[in-house]
Amino acid sequence: LIALCGAVGYGRLILAMPESGGEYLFLSRAAHPLLGFVAGWVSLIAGFTARNLDWSRPVVAFGGGSVGDLTGLAAGLFKRGLPVIHIPTTLLALADEVIE
Repeated sequence: LIALCGAVGYGRLILAMPESGGEYLFLSRAAHPLLGFVAGWVSLIAGFTARNLDWSRPVVAFGGGSVGDLTGLAAGLFKRGLPVIHIPTTLLALADEVIE
């Protein structure tokens, strides 16, 4: 029942804001930016938890510099010492990974 209410709520948000997309943008514009931020972090941690990540399975960050930084931070907050593999997709991201 709760999932159905959430789906209907997101459907209404999509109709009200067809140019935007994503949970963060919907909640930030409809309610408050802090709510969108918290919902994004909850989704990230819930995704890590659902995949039963442990120290034998690394997390892969595929993207630019901010993706690698966010993935490393989230992995460290979820479980300290969780291995992270960075795959930079831009020259700037490559330079950022070399500096770290």
